Amino acid sequence: MDVVYSKVLGIDVHQAILACCMVSCNESGELVTEKKTFKTYGQDLHELANWAKTANLDLVIMESTGIYWYTPYQVLEKVGIRAAVVNAREVRQMEGKKTDMGDAEWLAHIGRLGVFCRSFIPEKIYRELRIPSREIIKLTDDLSAEKNRFSKILNEQIFRRNGVFSDIFGVNATIVIDGLLSGKSIEEILNEINFNVLKKDPSEIKAAIESGTLNESACITLITIREHIQFLERQIENLRSYLHEKVEQLHPESLHFLQTIPGISLDSAVQLLVELGGDDMTPFVNAERLSSWIGVCPGNNESAGKRKHGHIRKGNYYLRRILCECASAGVKTKGTTFQSKFRALRIRKNYKQALIAIVHKMVHVIFVLLKNRQCYIDPQIDYEKESADKNARRWVKLVCELPNWKIVARNLSNGERFASSNNA
Repeated sequence: MDVVYSKVLGIDVHQAILACCMVSCNESGELVTEKKTFKTYGQDLHELANWAKTANLDLVIMESTGIYWYTPYQVLEKVGIRAAVVNAREVRQMEGKKTDMGDAEWLAHIGRLGVFCRSFIPEKIYRELRIPSREIIKLTDDLSAEKNRFSKILNEQIFRRNGVFSDIFGVNATIVIDGLLSGKSIEEILNEINFNVLKKDPSEIKAAIESGTLNESACITLITIREHIQFLERQIENLRSYLHEKVEQLHPESLHFLQTIPGISLDSAVQLLVELGGDDMTPFVNAERLSSWIGVCPGNNESAGKRKHGHIRKGNYYLRRILCECASAGVKTKGTTFQSKFRALRIRKNYKQALIAIVHKMVHVIFVLLKNRQCYIDPQIDYEKESADKNARRWVKLVCELPNWKIVARNLSNGERFASSNNA
């Protein structure tokens, strides 16, 4: 095989050490190897960066070992070296020959021949924005867990959530719970409830509250959980505000493009752009490779002419999770292509398989929109009719304000046209 890079540095990344091997050719054409070991903290990282910079390397290649590759990658990036990060599964050493320095030398050799595939590493600004974006996902999980604990204690002590309130964190449910925690009487609590909104009989709510008791231990626990829920909501809102501000400065137009897709909200669009590393689709070449990188494309599993079930591969977990939430909302939007496609798939596939197929379709749509810089137009949606239904009353009101105009409106809610005449 032909040599692509003449001077290569291979780095085997570990938690505490970095095994480095530099491979090059001398004037007589013989391979020369230089091996060093560095620690993953302090002055050793700066020595590694200086050594790599002064060596005039053609390539630096390292394994993507957990999160440990991130620190040496950043240090090398500061001195102007963009290392090639590769998947350890694709460059695994042969059994029986695996050592730390042997792995580094193996990486250097395959780097010289160019037989490796670079992992996509976004620009520094997006790597930094991924930290608060992924923290939002973790905090949202914690928030859901706390709400479930709050609901469980209430069901054990006082009333069944589904029997009285559809949402125990709604306005009226909060009035009842706060009143019980503060020691108010049932009559005082019932006087504060807005029954026009709740649409429940007072006697039913009174019976539900009286059916259980709220002891001291439960009160202290509920107050603690309530405070934690409010704290988590503030933290999530702060991180979302920060992310929105940063991404809107970078890609205001792309945010608008993504929000035209059914199921994608502003929060989802922001997180999508952060995880994708911006709106530049050039590194992914086409939508198929983007789907493969995310991990939502079907795998190939064929043997002896028989095609077996192909599972999706591991990819960007956070991006796949966001897209699954968007697809779940998109298939519930009436009259869209996503909904009709999902219903057709549900005939022969289970819910999760059909949803992943919709995610795969949505990824193709996102790629085309960001590449061509255009809004999404669903072929099954009559946008003119939707605009008329949404704005008809406002249009009529504006016309009525004009002098000498008489309006005769018929069933505007049903989308029928209205007649107008000028008596001037």
